[in-house]
Amino acid sequence: MKSIIIPESVKIIDYNAFENCSSLQEITIPENVRTIEKQAFRDCVNLMTVKFNAISFETCSSELGMGNSIFLNCNNLTFLNIGNKVKMISCYIFYGCSGLKSVTIPENVEDILMGAFEQCSGLREIHNRSVTPQNLRNPVFYGVDKNECILYVPIGSRNAYRYSEEWWNFQNIIEEKMGSIEQPETKNYTVKSNAIGIIIETSEELLLSVYNLSGQKIHQSVVTKNTEISLDKGMYIVKVNNKNEKVIVR
Repeated sequence: MKSIIIPESVKIIDYNAFENCSSLQEITIPENVRTIEKQAFRDCVNLMTVKFNAISFETCSSELGMGNSIFLNCNNLTFLNIGNKVKMISCYIFYGCSGLKSVTIPENVEDILMGAFEQCSGLREIHNRSVTPQNLRNPVFYGVDKNECILYVPIGSRNAYRYSEEWWNFQNIIEEKMGSIEQPETKNYTVKSNAIGIIIETSEELLLSVYNLSGQKIHQSVVTKNTEISLDKGMYIVKVNNKNEKVIVR
């Protein structure tokens, strides 16, 4: 079984229901589902895509609470589609999903419970749509590299996140326009090479990283205006926010 759409009539997915379904790659969970019990999708090692909406949990205990380690050891889970009706992300729901790279948190989410993204060591981008920082039941992001993972927040809300418990641990908090992930985006910057390296032309705040062809990061900074960076001759990958470009310095 490589994919499954849970029927609309289902309200509960019980303990370990799909455990060890090692061929399962995609699941769609309808909004009628109100409870997913502990480790329901544990060890679905090839699971890559989960789409769900309006899932809520009434309780959450350290041992048997709903939501505990639902996707434990789903290390290939890379894509999450969290529906706009979701108001709470349950405890330990994505615990140990080390392959997860990017997460978008809808604006209606009000609470994120303990350990929801714990040990998601590969997480590099969080796009948070809420102007007001969610209540976090610490720790939520234990094991996430706060130096590497970029927290994107709505324009005008960065300071709120900088002074909000646990969110303040993220070293790179960048404001972005709402909906910029889903909609085609017009670049608000240019990257050019010159005689001594590269020059970035922009009037907005951007997170800039430069990598050599071996994948080694050789520069990172937040730029807010036209900026020149000295580089040796060669080819580089320049990452601006979540966009990559190849640049040759001759």
